[in-house]
Amino acid sequence: MTEHWQPVRILRALGKHSRSLGWPPENRNTSEMEAWCQKHCRGGWLIDFDDDSVATFRFERRREAQEFALRWFPYKCV
Repeated sequence: MTEHWQPVRILRALGKHSRSLGWPPENRNTSEMEAWCQKHCRGGWLIDFDDDSVATFRFERRREAQEFALRWFPYKCV
């Protein structure tokens, strides 16, 4: 039952949800984020791709969701 896990949403593609110049290309690829989760998470985690523009990471442990958010936000924009 993952509906009670902590969600962290990542915008993956340019479009109506992104800033005017878009997210930097390195942040649209979630593979580094997934590798971070594999290395740092002791609890369960998963990634859902809602559509072409949104990826939602879900974490069993609230602390790991916070650490993930601190690592990957805010996006560095050029």
